Amino acid sequence: MYGPDIDFYAPVPSLLKRWKRLEREMDLSADVFESLSKQLKKNTKLWLKAERHAQLNRHTDSSIMDMYDTSTVKREKQIH
Repeated sequence: MYGPDIDFYAPVPSLLKRWKRLEREMDLSADVFESLSKQLKKNTKLWLKAERHAQLNRHTDSSIMDMYDTSTVKREKQIH
């Protein structure tokens, strides 16, 4: 199947090197995610409260659902 001139095991060191880098970067991204989660905890609670309010009152006031329209917010920020 493989001739004597083909080095079948050549990719292994490269894959091991990439795997080790992946492990390091996964640890770093987990730390960053945890840090961001702690910093945004208050904002998350406020957003969840607003989201619940929007869901409960969407039948009486459809404009309350505008909180989900991120493109409008981005457009308004670009205009100003």
